[in-house]
Amino acid sequence: MNLDLVLRDLAVPGGITPAAITQTPDFIFLYGVDGSRTGVDPSLPLVELASRVQDWAVEDLWARRLPTNWPPCPRHPGTHPLTVAAHGERVVWQCPVGAEEIAEVGSLPISG
Repeated sequence: MNLDLVLRDLAVPGGITPAAITQTPDFIFLYGVDGSRTGVDPSLPLVELASRVQDWAVEDLWARRLPTNWPPCPRHPGTHPLTVAAHGERVVWQCPVGAEEIAEVGSLPISG
């Protein structure tokens, strides 16, 4: 499932784990520490799904008073997050400065 790839990437340093995950027939809900939830349609294309989970992660990191640059750009630590982009059949995290590909979605390095 595409969502599993994105949730795997949440485990990288600077990422987070949802407080809870629930599912209805049409949506998967990610819950933040403040009780808020975001519903995502698991049938979305991976690029859209990753973007929506990234939006949720940034909001939840902000609620936790943690840096909101998720996933962190390894080329520019402490500045901006990576952005998600479709490159043909591949969906990648890339540096927004120069569009350098860092990793395919689901393949961010777990260790810093």
